[in-house]
Amino acid sequence: MKQSIAHALIGLVGGLLLAFVIYGEAKSAHTVLGVGNHVEATLIFTGDIMLGRNVETLMNRNGNEYPFQFVTKDLLSVDAVISNFEGTIVDPHVQTPSQSTNFSFKPEVATLLRSHNVQVVTLGNNHTYDHGVEGFSQTENYLAKADVDFAGHPYRESIADVLTKQIGETNLHFLSFNGTKSRFDIPAAITVLKAVSATDHDPIVAIVHWGDEYVLMPNAFQIKFAHALIDNGAAFVIGHHPHVVQSVEMYKGRPIFYSLGNFIFDQYFSRETQEELALKLTVSDSSYIFDLLPLESFRSQPKFMENTDRSAFLTTLSKRSSENVKDAVASGHIVIPIKSGFGEMLN
Repeated sequence: MKQSIAHALIGLVGGLLLAFVIYGEAKSAHTVLGVGNHVEATLIFTGDIMLGRNVETLMNRNGNEYPFQFVTKDLLSVDAVISNFEGTIVDPHVQTPSQSTNFSFKPEVATLLRSHNVQVVTLGNNHTYDHGVEGFSQTENYLAKADVDFAGHPYRESIADVLTKQIGETNLHFLSFNGTKSRFDIPAAITVLKAVSATDHDPIVAIVHWGDEYVLMPNAFQIKFAHALIDNGAAFVIGHHPHVVQSVEMYKGRPIFYSLGNFIFDQYFSRETQEELALKLTVSDSSYIFDLLPLESFRSQPKFMENTDRSAFLTTLSKRSSENVKDAVASGHIVIPIKSGFGEMLN
């Protein structure tokens, strides 16, 4: 009898150990959040990356890894990082003077991005043409050689600039638009969105460069365009350009993050330009889960906020966000249910 009990206990312990090993392996390769919630992909979205001017000076002095020193582990913990690439890679390269906004980055930044899991960058912004057509072409070539994918164009809205990429176990469509240019063509952008939406039900991520610099709230154009994107099939909208974190809105059950602010930049003149927001997105078979990750940057080194600082930042952000998402923003956790497949979300 004692021997049978002992054998049973050994079997139970062995089973538990086996289950632990299996669960541990599954967890590292997309497991469950809970019963029936299989994780398909994990991503981090950041704001603007600018690796010239004083950032380049600091990198030359302290090593190219300098801007990423405090965030590398977190960036490598997800399937992919998506960032806005605020400038050009040109060769021969001349460092951008401190007061210039004509951004040029040294060629090795492409591999630097990829080594920190930045697998997708958006080029639909007001600085990727700082060195003209040739500079833009060189930027695309250097990124491609480093295995960094890109979406968007600074001066057109075209399906040719849409990136469709498998991340983790799911496909996503990335649309990048430069909403800062004069006479931005909303109908043309919506035509691109509709064309992508007609192909399948994979999630469409709309990423837009827009808004008024250093202003904490979206302007009328941002709101109009964001709503049009959601109305025509975008799963969610992420913005940047104001260099500060703007409000969050929940529109028809889908989130709009009007501006994530900077990520790596050299704007040290205000607290707001050095407070930043990253988003960790977990895609499961039943929901999108957004974890809001506030950061504080010092001398172009972002670092994730903790405890009291994190709570205070999210509380402040919630107060200027839409009423129907205030509590979720304050908690730093937004859950969007999916009805069936990734293209249909519960409103």
